[in-house]
Amino acid sequence: MSAEQIQWFKSWFDTEEYHELYGHRDYTEAEKFISILCEKLKIPSKSHCIDLACGKGRHSNTLAKLEMNVLGLDLSENSISYAIKNAQNGARFEVHDMRKALPVQNIDYVFNLFTSFGYFEKEETDAAILKNQFEALKKGGVFIQDYINAQPIKPSLPLQTLIEKPKNTYFIKKYLENGFIKKQITFKKDGVDRVYTEQVKIYSLETLKSLHEEAGLQVQKVWGDYTLAPFEANTSKRIIIISKKC
Repeated sequence: MSAEQIQWFKSWFDTEEYHELYGHRDYTEAEKFISILCEKLKIPSKSHCIDLACGKGRHSNTLAKLEMNVLGLDLSENSISYAIKNAQNGARFEVHDMRKALPVQNIDYVFNLFTSFGYFEKEETDAAILKNQFEALKKGGVFIQDYINAQPIKPSLPLQTLIEKPKNTYFIKKYLENGFIKKQITFKKDGVDRVYTEQVKIYSLETLKSLHEEAGLQVQKVWGDYTLAPFEANTSKRIIIISKKC
């Protein structure tokens, strides 16, 4: 695999087409989930929070509205530029590669939402990322990870769809390969086919829990969707893990 393929997230997440394709992800969904989560976890106002892989900042801004001190971090310069221009209630944003140590320490809560994880070929890289979160948290701090549950998705793959957007038409192919769910996205730009392939590692709850524990985190709770329903391996859409630095 070429270096360019391995770094697909670095180029794809910074394109106009990525933001057009996923532009339907709105604040209503983010606000509902974050509000339920903060209430359930009894997160105090003024808590120092990191939103890791924050994208354009929808979850960060929702946390800021709930009176949290929020720093959103993302590798995409375009996303961070947008987030800075549209920051709400004092939310701050910086460009950051999650494979590196966090730029702040003694954090109360680190959020890693919407499957912003598992992009990398080696499990050791994911383990190192979780260790970075452990190091950044204060004692008693909490790491919140929201990850896709692949189990109910796998029987439907491979799958092909066509998505029409105002500027582009996207041909999407989803399939399983080498322990990843892959999504090949094809569209025309300047008369030429452009192809990007997203990938996220297929992680079971048990493996994710082991990775958390290897990083020094202790798993406290697990939920299966954005309403925080109990996790069911064969039917839940999400794996939402709450871990603590004890």
